Amino acid sequence: MADKLKAKYAVDTSLFDALVEQASGTGNELAVTEPRALKQRLLTPDDADMLFLTDTLARRLTEGHGEVVFEAGVDNGTSMDLSDDDIKTVTATLTAAADRPLVNAFVQLLYDSGADDTQPEGKKHARAIVEKTKPVSNGAARTVSYLVRRRPQRIEDMLEVRVAVVGNVDAGKSTMLGVLT
Repeated sequence: MADKLKAKYAVDTSLFDALVEQASGTGNELAVTEPRALKQRLLTPDDADMLFLTDTLARRLTEGHGEVVFEAGVDNGTSMDLSDDDIKTVTATLTAAADRPLVNAFVQLLYDSGADDTQPEGKKHARAIVEKTKPVSNGAARTVSYLVRRRPQRIEDMLEVRVAVVGNVDAGKSTMLGVLT
């Protein structure tokens, strides 16, 4: 029967024979590779990992209508134990995946739980990469959050914000709107 199917569908015989042997439980079985952990995919990506990350970002951006927050630091409840160099590598890998044509997005660091508390609050939450870090207290994992936003292709894709300004005469309403635009 296997010979009839091979002839009928013109299948590559080596792959077909391996699949038949695997299904029947005899002979050499195909090697099944174990999926890599997210930490390995982000720190030492190969072509398959980049494809996985690109597909994941594209799918999540579609679900999120062009925006998604990507968090790194904990994978399935276990800490990734990310160092400063690891976070720089994760940022570079995520940026490379986001720059691919399928995704066409940019990556911005939103939050780093290991950022130094002595810095102003805005810098802790919105810095590119914080050089000074503190040990994370209570054994909690160091987490990093990134905003991944799709680049607008047309003017209609731009995010629009409408602002209503109310105030007395000479309160600076027009000046405020001029600064915001």
